Amino acid sequence: MKSVMNLCLICLLLSCQTPEKKKTELLEYEISQLQEELDELKNKGTAEEGQEENDVQNEYDIEEFNYLFGIEKDKVGPFHRGMTLEDLYMSVPEEYIKKEVVQGEYEDEIYEDYEFYDDEGNLMLVFTPVQNGRMNAPIHTIVVKDKRYFLSGGVDLNSTYGQLVDKYNVDNYSPDMDVIVVSLDEIGASFSILKSELEENWWGDNGIDPSKIPLSAKFNGLVIRWR
Repeated sequence: MKSVMNLCLICLLLSCQTPEKKKTELLEYEISQLQEELDELKNKGTAEEGQEENDVQNEYDIEEFNYLFGIEKDKVGPFHRGMTLEDLYMSVPEEYIKKEVVQGEYEDEIYEDYEFYDDEGNLMLVFTPVQNGRMNAPIHTIVVKDKRYFLSGGVDLNSTYGQLVDKYNVDNYSPDMDVIVVSLDEIGASFSILKSELEENWWGDNGIDPSKIPLSAKFNGLVIRWR
């Protein structure tokens, strides 16, 4: 129906104007129609993406979501400070855990990482114990992979540096290979930001200059350390 109406309107334009003017206005009209269709597609895509995010949230009620994905002092989801590898294997089915041997920065540095996946095969967290080869070794480090995990105030891997400093006082800024690390000591949380996100001259006489970190800078990693 819409195509028929468009065709009728084009014919009306052609019958009332000079040939040159008809061509120009017809072209402008066609461009405007294409732009409208493009805008509709964009709006539809944005709505569908938003619906997908809502669908993920709606899989859980609020209390369950907070329990599964909330990060607090001494707690990441249902996992808590002091838990051992044995506790980890008792907490979730063994088939959800994959052990990886990782080479450290130095040749003699070898780590055992324990990757935790959900029932759809998505990597959620990576656990590293304080000592290799011991089931009673406590978990020392947790690398957060799933973006649903969040700190109090809603700060997560989808957040910006500006949203973090609006909720928390940063205790330390330190450089690493391709990133800088922004640390919250009370929680033991460290967010990383790519150096490519920083403004020029971000390294000053006293180290990293926080004023050179754009508030819009995105995080590319989150690590929890239980000391």
